[in-house]
Amino acid sequence: MLIGIIVTGHGNFASGLASSIEVIAGKQDKFEAIDFPIGSTNTELAKQLQEAVDRLNCSDIIFCTDIAGGTPFNQSVILSTHLPNSKVISGTNVPVLLEALFSRANQTALSLSEILVDSHQSRIQVFQSRSQNKKIEEVFLMTKIAIKAQKIFTADFIESNNYLIVEDNKFAGFLSKEDVKKENIPVKEYNDAFIIPGLIDTHIHGAVGHDTMDSTPEALKSIGDYLLTQGTTTWMPTTVTAPLEDIYKAIANVAECKDTLNSARILGMFIEGPYITSKHKGAHPEEHIRPLNKEEIEKMSEYNTVKSIIIAPEKEDAPKFTKWITQDLKIKVSLGHSSANYEEACACFDMGADAGVHTYCAMEQLHHRNPNLLGAIMTRNDVYAELIADGIHVSLPAMKILLQNKPKDKALLVSDAIQGTGLKDGRYMLGTLPFNVKDGIARIDSGNLAGSTTTLLKEVRRLVLELHENPIHAVNMASLNPAKRFGVDDELGSIAIGKKADFLIITPDYELKETWLDGKCVFKA
Repeated sequence: MLIGIIVTGHGNFASGLASSIEVIAGKQDKFEAIDFPIGSTNTELAKQLQEAVDRLNCSDIIFCTDIAGGTPFNQSVILSTHLPNSKVISGTNVPVLLEALFSRANQTALSLSEILVDSHQSRIQVFQSRSQNKKIEEVFLMTKIAIKAQKIFTADFIESNNYLIVEDNKFAGFLSKEDVKKENIPVKEYNDAFIIPGLIDTHIHGAVGHDTMDSTPEALKSIGDYLLTQGTTTWMPTTVTAPLEDIYKAIANVAECKDTLNSARILGMFIEGPYITSKHKGAHPEEHIRPLNKEEIEKMSEYNTVKSIIIAPEKEDAPKFTKWITQDLKIKVSLGHSSANYEEACACFDMGADAGVHTYCAMEQLHHRNPNLLGAIMTRNDVYAELIADGIHVSLPAMKILLQNKPKDKALLVSDAIQGTGLKDGRYMLGTLPFNVKDGIARIDSGNLAGSTTTLLKEVRRLVLELHENPIHAVNMASLNPAKRFGVDDELGSIAIGKKADFLIITPDYELKETWLDGKCVFKA
């Protein structure tokens, strides 16, 4: 008996293939084509596929679909779990379908699927089920799913009644319980939890014994994997003041491997140093601090991976460099590690600089006759203010002062995390400088703070539970606001239709339960 073949896909994919096959090879027995046109529902497709199975009346069946993870593929998979002698393949085209039809004599579904994989390995995939008797969770991750939680945070409101829909690894809006049931959408319930968007850290040096300046794929992978366990789904590896060749090497490493790590998404790089001031160098080695140099910065920009660079506004020709970097190189300029007065800072902001680095830290403090860089950051509504909300770099009252003076969309949470993050107290390295972590506080031998050991989710928790900040605002500071600053808010930063399905399942106390990246659960606590 011939193996039954069902071809299905989006739009008129199936009927189009069937028409091509008939022109080439004539009308085929034991062959069904099921379209999934616009406006059709999962339930309707499932019914049509079941009816096709019944019409074929074959002991072995192969479902030939267009793309893995699409609704036709997923409905075929769900149906196949009840058919012991069936297989589901994706990546179907005319050559694949012809070979399936011409090779199916004296074959089983299993053997035929193996033949097709061998012949068209680069094009098709075969779904492998762990059990013929249960719909495994991986199926649900590839299909349209409905997720319910106690609270779901969007950029503007908190949803408590409807289900969040994820389809094709993106957010697809909200549906009522009745509509979810009507469409037969698989459901995940988190009635004792909140859902917030994946967090975006645009200033992080390292973690778990690794540093951006290690300049290895292994370091970036390890840091990214750790971040996923902490709720950070997107990050920017950050350099430190160091020999120029070391900085170039770090940039090249990120550029070459950032899209291949299968870890937290890398947005680009932040170059912190060497164009800073000695007085407010913080944990940056003074011997490598340099004047602004066009050739050096051009070389940093060659890989098209640097997204932001720090400048101390009192540097010679700082406003001119700011204009050139922002307008010609299309790189953001951040101001910090600086002794600049108010006028010097504003001159750079006027030329295109758009952010202050770790506000309050490594800069002159507010003075009633000279507000300095800090005053410029506080009073300029057109610039972003980074904040390390670990309770160590900045006190709670100072955080409150900053947040009361900045527009809600201009405050950014950053971790400034370093190599010792996620590890026990001990001695570690920040670029070429050693530092000690004691009681979770990182300091170089001089006593200066050396970044932090915090994470963005911990900072959000502190703002909400200790500072009593509006929860939506606190979450946006670690998600939507950094996405807006770097122009990726059309894809990332909030739970909204069409954006990548990066989100966190957290407890009401802001402890992480699950991390989802591109619509897939990548971490469970």
